Amino acid sequence: MSSKKKSDAATSAIDAAAENFEATADMIKDGLDAAIKATTEQAKSVQAFEGTEFPGRENFDAAIKAGEAYVAGMQELNNLFFKTAKAAVRFNTDAAKTLTECKTPEEISQAQMKLAQSSFETAVEASTTLSQAAMKVAGDVSEPLTSKLGTAYNDLVSKTAA
Repeated sequence: MSSKKKSDAATSAIDAAAENFEATADMIKDGLDAAIKATTEQAKSVQAFEGTEFPGRENFDAAIKAGEAYVAGMQELNNLFFKTAKAAVRFNTDAAKTLTECKTPEEISQAQMKLAQSSFETAVEASTTLSQAAMKVAGDVSEPLTSKLGTAYNDLVSKTAA
């Protein structure tokens, strides 16, 4: 088998592995999206309580808002995670192709150096993006609860001061 045929076979195998990963990732993402949608539909059932007054209604409403923020945030995080995973597979597929095309040890060394640097920069960027999104979700989820807690605390303070 010639060197060209080996390279073509390796490239085809790399492409097939990347396509299989992307198809699997899409199936998992679709399953997670369906689960999140079901959770959203369950949260909508709370609307049956709309207009009904009962003790602790404000706490109930704050918990519902926090739950809605959680569902929306998890959906966003899932989308970011799968986008990042697919980009990593594409990067690794291209890296493998680049390395299979190298002819000399010097070319391999230079290619590895460039790939390592690019991989590090991409990883830092992806982790920053995911961290910022996670912090936003945490803030969005805690806001209705901390707002209600702050109101309750202020009420307690004003009652004890009077």
